[in-house]
Amino acid sequence: RRSGAAARAGGKRQQLGNSELSRLWNLGDNSLASIAAEGNKQAVPSLSAYLQPLVEQLDPEAGIEKEYLLTNDKVWMWKALRLMSKKDVSLLGKISAQGGSMEAAVNHFVEKQKGNAGGEEGGEATAMETE
Repeated sequence: RRSGAAARAGGKRQQLGNSELSRLWNLGDNSLASIAAEGNKQAVPSLSAYLQPLVEQLDPEAGIEKEYLLTNDKVWMWKALRLMSKKDVSLLGKISAQGGSMEAAVNHFVEKQKGNAGGEEGGEATAMETE
């Protein structure tokens, strides 16, 4: 008896317990090439790219009031904190310090980027190489 993956790879459709399960199981192509292509669809953004909208909002010339900043969006904040924990943990210290904030962390990040001649991408590559 062939496994479900082997049967799908051979092009046969599987019949499961009910029609909806069967339909879901038989959706799409399960070849390694198609799975690898799908993996590139939702790449993790770089920290600088994700923080850029907030950097622009924090610019005094933009004139955006605090209540409209991205820092008030809980989903955006959660994603930013996750990216910071993955890419640059030192930024979390700027947030959790007494009197700290996301704005302080972003300002620190921008200053660090200006001081880093290689830019963030080089820093991320070396961090990834050490893992």
